[in-house]
Amino acid sequence: MAILPLQKIRIMGLRAEQSAVMTTLQDRALVHLEAHQELTEPHHSDAEIARVAHAITLLEGYTDAMPEVTFPEGKQVVTRREYEKRLTAFAPKREEVLSSTEDASERLSRLAVEQDQTEKEREAARIWESFPATAADLQPTAQTAYQLLQLSDRHLEALQETLEADTTLLISLLWGQARGRQALALLLYHQSAEKQLRDIIAATEAQAITLEPGDAPAERLSQAEKKLQRLAEEQRELLQKLQQNTYYLEDLRFYADHLTSEKALHEAAARAFQSERVFVLEGWVAKKNEATLREALREGFGEGVIFEAIAPAEGEKPPVLTENKKNVTEPYKLITEMYGTPSAADIDPTPSMTPFFFISFGLCLSDVGYGIMLLLLGLYLKHKTTHSDDWKQIFQLLVYCGIGALLGGIAVGGYFGITPAQAPLFLLERGCDAAAKADCSFIGQFIDPMGSPISFLIIACSFGMLQLMWGIGMNAYKHFLKGDRRDGIVSVGWVLTLLMLVLTVVFQYVLGTAPFNMWYLVGAAALVVFTGGALKGSGVMGRFFSGLLGFADVTSYLSVVLSFSRVMALGMATGVVAFAMNLTAGVLYDVVGVPVLAHLIAVAFLIFGHLLNFGLSMFSAFVHSMRLQFIEYFGQFFAGGGRAFAPLQKIRKYVLFSS
Repeated sequence: MAILPLQKIRIMGLRAEQSAVMTTLQDRALVHLEAHQELTEPHHSDAEIARVAHAITLLEGYTDAMPEVTFPEGKQVVTRREYEKRLTAFAPKREEVLSSTEDASERLSRLAVEQDQTEKEREAARIWESFPATAADLQPTAQTAYQLLQLSDRHLEALQETLEADTTLLISLLWGQARGRQALALLLYHQSAEKQLRDIIAATEAQAITLEPGDAPAERLSQAEKKLQRLAEEQRELLQKLQQNTYYLEDLRFYADHLTSEKALHEAAARAFQSERVFVLEGWVAKKNEATLREALREGFGEGVIFEAIAPAEGEKPPVLTENKKNVTEPYKLITEMYGTPSAADIDPTPSMTPFFFISFGLCLSDVGYGIMLLLLGLYLKHKTTHSDDWKQIFQLLVYCGIGALLGGIAVGGYFGITPAQAPLFLLERGCDAAAKADCSFIGQFIDPMGSPISFLIIACSFGMLQLMWGIGMNAYKHFLKGDRRDGIVSVGWVLTLLMLVLTVVFQYVLGTAPFNMWYLVGAAALVVFTGGALKGSGVMGRFFSGLLGFADVTSYLSVVLSFSRVMALGMATGVVAFAMNLTAGVLYDVVGVPVLAHLIAVAFLIFGHLLNFGLSMFSAFVHSMRLQFIEYFGQFFAGGGRAFAPLQKIRKYVLFSS
């Protein structure tokens, strides 16, 4: 397909009709609106959108089932009527659900801090568990007093030894308790021994502790445990409330989509030109949809809204809307969009790039087993999940990549890395018997990468030469469309030169015949020199040397062709690593020796090894195939840099409407 022609339009009407007109445009999703003014302040729904998104994220963590919108389950499919009915029914409960969810979340956060602090208090209180007194029991007398010390466990032992060794000290250790590296000690001393007590405190690096009136240290542990129980009970109640609110999770998702679409609608309206009485919208619509849009506005608003086609301003560049055949070339549009949007002067590269990406990916992965795995994965995701059309096209791309890898595997004989000697007879060519399997080939195999890597390299580079010539031809076509015949003719000369070069090599050195004389090649090269010189240079010699300098492009073309050697390298790497996994599994089986255990270990390693190789090889095939398109193919004719056509439409993150 191609870049669709667009028509600039203007829609005018009374301000009273603006909201309804904008809703109609959003429902139709046909118009790319241009902004007359920038937004000066955020929309009032931004805070509500963030609030709902936070509630959804929070409640998804407390639902018993997996969230319905996470990959690969997809979106919720409902009818438009059911969607609107659910929004209306949820409206009276909405604020209560959001507020209770926010309050519960906030209180849970505070509870977590309190629980952490109380846990520390409980651990600190364990050392007081056997403390034999309260603050009231430790009152001094006229002759004696009590001193409570906090010190390290090793200093407690030293204190005990000191008091036991010196019987003249009027100080007695009534109680001591160590827990971990911390310790407590309760001393009874005579008032006259206060100086010796201070010396002991200094020597043991202890800290004097004074109990507050009414303090009962032995009860601290039970108090901390009771507090933890109370906090845990409150936490259970809050979690139960959040669990109950998950009942409204779907309603919140519907509401989130509604808010996002409303925000897009209001922002588009705010960017339009408007006065107290009228509004004016300007934008772009595909010419094929112009009549449909005109009729929709006429049916909805009659003569109250004016719809007219207008000419774009001088120098104004329209957005770009491409159209590709759905489920054929449309899935490959994703690859083009990764590179950039075509400009209005470009040719949409997606249709011409599709077969080249298909073949290069297939040769890079080149394994029948891996291809079937990728094919089944794509089919499952496409037909067993609910996603938007964009995601469906991505899954369709996986299907095509799987088919390409399957065909590439047949071409090179890639079947999970097994050799013909290890393969069952039904995979081998006809006439092959069990005794001579090692000398056979797989059905459909015409390349043996390990036995003849040079042949694989020649095929990969020939494929690169074909894509290079096609890219140069696309460049010529692009120049002719723009009326630039000069560069178009030069590009045609290069295509003929490269074609003659390929044909000469093939017939002369591969087939052993020479239907093409070398003068054909010389003639094609002369076409490049003289057309390029005549169109670009001035004077006889100037034109000659100007055309001759065009042959500097040969080096870049050679690098493009050689770049396709990566197709061979990746294709061989897939098979070699798969073979290595099989070989390693066999070695593990022999090493273990115990039949049942050996089978389990070998099978487990095979599954792990092939899944790893499948993932890495698939990723490499995708990345390098994209690189070949972006650098080697697009570089010949595609500039990009266009502005994508972005119609005003409903934004659906969680919901899909059934037809």
